[in-house]
Amino acid sequence: PPAMLPLLPAYQAQRLAIVHACGSTDPSRSHFDAQRFMEVGKPDDPTLLTGWLGRHIANIPPMDPSAVLRGVGLSTGLARTLVGAPDTLPIVNLSGFNLAGAQTSRTARRMVIDSMYNGTVDPLKAAGLTTLQTIDTLAEISFTTYQPSGGANYGTSSFGTSMKSVAALLKAQVGVEAVAIDVNGWDTHTNQGNISGTMAALMATIAQVLAAFDTDMTAGATQPSYIAVVMSEFGRRAQENGSAGTDHGHGNCMLVLGSAVQGGRVVSQWPGLAPGQLYEGLDLDVTIDYRDILAEICAQRLGAPDLSVIFPEHAPTFRNIVA
Repeated sequence: PPAMLPLLPAYQAQRLAIVHACGSTDPSRSHFDAQRFMEVGKPDDPTLLTGWLGRHIANIPPMDPSAVLRGVGLSTGLARTLVGAPDTLPIVNLSGFNLAGAQTSRTARRMVIDSMYNGTVDPLKAAGLTTLQTIDTLAEISFTTYQPSGGANYGTSSFGTSMKSVAALLKAQVGVEAVAIDVNGWDTHTNQGNISGTMAALMATIAQVLAAFDTDMTAGATQPSYIAVVMSEFGRRAQENGSAGTDHGHGNCMLVLGSAVQGGRVVSQWPGLAPGQLYEGLDLDVTIDYRDILAEICAQRLGAPDLSVIFPEHAPTFRNIVA
């Protein structure tokens, strides 16, 4: 789409792959159920509480044995995707992670809290002290003065600010293995627009920020290997509704971006959009399970020893997405 042209250089450099007609096989059209099932990694299972990425991190040794922070969810609450991961926290603002309240009493309060947690036993002791150590670790990273490499411009959106902080965090190499970010606003029931409007503005923001992140991470003296995955619980309906929008569809697309990606291509088993080819007569069908893509990344790049722990009862088909 024209709104996503900022990603063309990454695509041409074979660092961006687009996976089409993919998604969850669960038939739910509820945002809450669909998001939950995708984040836990198993359709229609209300009993599974941990997230697929949380189980992955819990099932491998730390990449950096000295790391106090292995996973981050940039939100007020931890994304279900990361639930179950050790040494993982929800942090809204990486540059301001500290004890709330007056700065004049912060040192004294920190000493009291440190003493309290030192006086108890695990797991409470370890959780408390690790959190305090995380405050110190993040304080050593200059998020507010960070200068992106390669002239990367993240813009002024909240997503851009978050991804700029993520770049600074990963380049600091403090042992963080996974970061989760939610970008809201995609429920385009009305006045969606085509080459302009709500949907185009959202796509333009995503494209600009991801392009900046790719430039930043592949330029300069420090270039950590990374993979960024963009996914959603729903695609769009094949037909516009009466309010000039498209709502809870089925088949979707994923963006897989990074220095370890075999990109420059669209990966698809295209099912077609003819009336007889649409899922429930309404939507693009799902022909690639989203877990295939994530499972390949976990196995080929993240050292996952047992995919059945990460995606129970799913036998993935690898699509040669990563090098």
